[in-house]
Amino acid sequence: MEKVQATLMHIISCFMHDTDFQLSNQLTKENWQELYELSKIHSLLPVTYETIKTNESFLKTDKAFKQKWQDESTSLVVKQIQLSNAFLNIYQKIKNNNIDCIVTKGIVLRELYSKKEWRVSGDEDIIIKKEDFNKVCQILLDKHYQVVNDVISDNVQVTTFIDPVSTLTIELHLQLFGNDTYLGFLNKYYENIFVNSKYIEIDGVSIQVMNEFDQLFYLICHCFKHFINNGVGLRQLMDIGMYSIKNYEFVDWDKLFNYANEFNISTFIHCIYSVLEDFYNVKMRDINYPKHLIDKLDYTDFLDDIFDSGVFGLSTKERVYSNLMTRRVLNEQNKKTSLISLIFPSAKNLRAGYPILYDKPYLLPYVWIKRMKGFINRYKCSKKETDLDMKKAIELGNKRISLLKKYKIIK
Repeated sequence: MEKVQATLMHIISCFMHDTDFQLSNQLTKENWQELYELSKIHSLLPVTYETIKTNESFLKTDKAFKQKWQDESTSLVVKQIQLSNAFLNIYQKIKNNNIDCIVTKGIVLRELYSKKEWRVSGDEDIIIKKEDFNKVCQILLDKHYQVVNDVISDNVQVTTFIDPVSTLTIELHLQLFGNDTYLGFLNKYYENIFVNSKYIEIDGVSIQVMNEFDQLFYLICHCFKHFINNGVGLRQLMDIGMYSIKNYEFVDWDKLFNYANEFNISTFIHCIYSVLEDFYNVKMRDINYPKHLIDKLDYTDFLDDIFDSGVFGLSTKERVYSNLMTRRVLNEQNKKTSLISLIFPSAKNLRAGYPILYDKPYLLPYVWIKRMKGFINRYKCSKKETDLDMKKAIELGNKRISLLKKYKIIK
């Protein structure tokens, strides 16, 4: 592991455990710049700055550089406070109508940390019952929230709203995982999500959340979803680690791994907890992790992919488009797909990306044309040597397929 990468891992551990940051090896000016960039693509700028801001080596860096890092971090934290307040306000409006509304990530995960707003997030995710869909949409619309893509339908798995004032983004889910996707079967584990839910208090507001087991398993599955597509970042591992520390006594590990074995992610989970133990100071024995699984595991390629990925695998355009290859392999693992169906997918296979097909499947030919034009335009862009290189995207896709095979996710 490179020095800067190791430093970032140590910083994350210090932030998680509220310990002082000690730098064993001095970083050069170039190292500090690289640390800044790595923190940024993993959406950890405030976390990193708050941890290193009094470090002697950092204080010796260029004044303008220090000020830039401070200003950006402060701006992100202030914005996060505003977004959190906006969310609590609209959430209360929803709950005042006696609606079951579970918050799945975001503000719930920030509560794990002593400096919670330094753990920033881009949106808030909630899950409701289908019968309450129209009510919740109307509450949001009455508060001048705007719907993305102009599609409001209870046939759509996720409907996204944006508050034009605060810029808060809310993703409204009817299922935790898209039924039309490779991981749609995971919804069976959450059929009683509302019955088994609990409440926590955040800034005086009662928030409905999943129980501890459901929440941890969801965080792992959500992490896995991003890993098999574009990739997953260090922040997601940080959240899983913190949640495990705070709630391990409620986790039935045997049950969790029984679920995991149904779709080949036991090795993936073990990679996560091996990294957490070695770098984030989340000791397996302290969280009652199964003793027979505590062994040496080669997670090097797994961790390298995470470093390269950035938050949600969005570090480069090549990585974003590489998921076309990994998703195809996963979907084909137990079923052969013809070439014609890859070029002209069914409405069912496309509607997650084109929600209009839920209510207007007859527009499928239009979507085919639009989709093909997009591929052609991206190819032309790559030929013009823009920042998208389709050749690199294909190479990365093949590399990530090999990675999924190594960790027994695909055969």
